[in-house]
Amino acid sequence: LNPQTLSFTDASPNLRNAMVQEYSLTVEQEWRGWGARASYIGSFQTEIPYSVNVNEAPPGNQPFSQNRRPVPAVFNINLVENGGFTRNNGFQFEVKRPTSHGFFLSAAYTYMKNITDVNADFGGNTPGVPIVGTGGNYQMDQRFKSNTNFTPRQQLILTYSYDLPFGQGKAFLNQAKGVVNAIAGGWRVVGVTEFQS
Repeated sequence: LNPQTLSFTDASPNLRNAMVQEYSLTVEQEWRGWGARASYIGSFQTEIPYSVNVNEAPPGNQPFSQNRRPVPAVFNINLVENGGFTRNNGFQFEVKRPTSHGFFLSAAYTYMKNITDVNADFGGNTPGVPIVGTGGNYQMDQRFKSNTNFTPRQQLILTYSYDLPFGQGKAFLNQAKGVVNAIAGGWRVVGVTEFQS
């Protein structure tokens, strides 16, 4: 057996689902048809299952050698266990313009900050400890808390629609009937534009 290719994956016998807490506060106001909403949203997840290679060689100033691993006869020993966390805090503000002359507009801005100590890719894989957390230091999680790589810090979403002025009761072809009105009338343009950083 070649220790350069031999790897194992194991899971803690006490593995369980993560605990999730969610909380929010929203204030809404309407004035002359205009709507405004301000919200605080937050969540806190603990005991997130994650995977860590417990057979990494410890950090040092020596060249890498397979013999420096805790179990030199094996390449990787991946252990899935609980212990990761994610904290999410955000503020949202949304304004809706009432429909006027066939035009509607909604603008929503979100500022979000998401801190975690495990990586996640939403690809169905178990989150893993970042590289800085390996080499025997994976239990010192205070050393690798960071922003998540999948949550944008700022986001602006514009939603809009416009009823085209064609067909009965509209500015153009308002006398149209039958097939002409069925073809030319009732059209609406809808769009969503998103900006994020």
